[in-house]
Amino acid sequence: MMELLNALGINHYAIVQFVIFILVFIFLTQIVFGPFLKAHEGRLQRTKGGEQLADEYQAKTQRTQAEYAEKAREIHARIQTIFQKNRTEAMAEYERIVGQARKEAEGMIEKNRQAVATATMQASSELKGQTSQMALAITNKLLGK
Repeated sequence: MMELLNALGINHYAIVQFVIFILVFIFLTQIVFGPFLKAHEGRLQRTKGGEQLADEYQAKTQRTQAEYAEKAREIHARIQTIFQKNRTEAMAEYERIVGQARKEAEGMIEKNRQAVATATMQASSELKGQTSQMALAITNKLLGK
């Protein structure tokens, strides 16, 4: 067999090198590459789980955000309803108070008009009564009497 190997150009150094290669390959596979491969696979598993967890959290965040938006819309609608109700009540109260004030003001204006008219009539009648006396007094003074 050695003769066959020698005929192919393979000597005993090549066999020794091949044996050393096999031993180093087994050593590296068992001691270096095996643990590295296990660590790499474990990391991939943790990363896949982390990605899945991140996706779950993202979906939960989106659901929570949608719920928040819906509740915010509901609360806003309730606030608007309460605001409109109170605004309507306030406007009705305002109209009632302003109407009452207008009526009171109109009553006071009418009363004052009547008082002014009465005072004017009184003053006019007093002046009419005094007009003849004044005319007589002026005439007497002019005539020197």
